[in-house]
Amino acid sequence: MSTEKLVGRFVSEYSENMDAYLKETGCGTLVRKAVANTEMTINILNQGDQWSCFQEHTFKSPSVVFKLNEEFEQMTPERRMCKTMVTLTPEGKLVERQRKKEEYANDHTITRYLEDEDTLVVVYECGNVSAKRVFRRQKCMCTSDSINDKYI
Repeated sequence: MSTEKLVGRFVSEYSENMDAYLKETGCGTLVRKAVANTEMTINILNQGDQWSCFQEHTFKSPSVVFKLNEEFEQMTPERRMCKTMVTLTPEGKLVERQRKKEEYANDHTITRYLEDEDTLVVVYECGNVSAKRVFRRQKCMCTSDSINDKYI
């Protein structure tokens, strides 16, 4: 699969088991309820060997900028320091592995892939808990010279 198909703007449609996942990550009750039940948008961009995943959310707008197969230090939205590496599988899945740096934290894996051309699935795993959020590609009416051409 071409990595260009992963590039785009995606709006959340529904999620499964997010509350349990967020609880496993250490999020408090109020944050869990708000994050699990609020619409989110993900923007995935690729320029050369640099990738960016920006989330737009009512409470936080976390982002991660990376190069495939290069480990980097990351501060997560939950304020965890971790060593992160993102790889691309032969099936076209972006797999983000976050290894804990603190004793009290858990390792995380976030897998992003296209189920079909317009459906982005994000699977979150922490400890023995997994969750899934499904997004729909947001298409825009852009002119050919628009900066948003990547979202068409």
